[in-house]
Amino acid sequence: MFRSLARPQGALGAAARAAWRRQYSTNPEAVKLTFAAPHASLFNKEDVRCVTIPARYGVMGVYPGHVPTIAPLKPGVVIVEREGKQEKYFISGGFAYVHPDSSCDISVAEYCALDDIDPAAAKAGLEQYQQKFNSATDPQAKAIAEIGMEVHEAMVHALG
Repeated sequence: MFRSLARPQGALGAAARAAWRRQYSTNPEAVKLTFAAPHASLFNKEDVRCVTIPARYGVMGVYPGHVPTIAPLKPGVVIVEREGKQEKYFISGGFAYVHPDSSCDISVAEYCALDDIDPAAAKAGLEQYQQKFNSATDPQAKAIAEIGMEVHEAMVHALG
């Protein structure tokens, strides 16, 4: 099954090796962004300069010609750059798919403009979930509180 993915060897020569390398890199000028939640679509195949996403294992910038990737997303800020401006959205988590044609699909459960978050409410929510976590007696309640803490910590951090 994986033999079709193996690097060309020996008699095939330099031309075959060159054809094998980064066939997906076509030097497009923009990333085609689709950014959606179950209740609404924020972007639908719109051209953007780049998008920065809070991937589970670190922040990742997606530019035209990016290597195809599937990345789980953690709570944090998605930054969309287009027409010389940055738009910032807070997400609760989700997945990002970067395709060979420089399109990027971001699928999240919830999102909102970063400017729409009340800093005092985010701090109060964090304190509430910390109390719930500390007083939880069963694993399910502890897990729910831990998720709430992670989201609210990310909100507080994003707001500075």
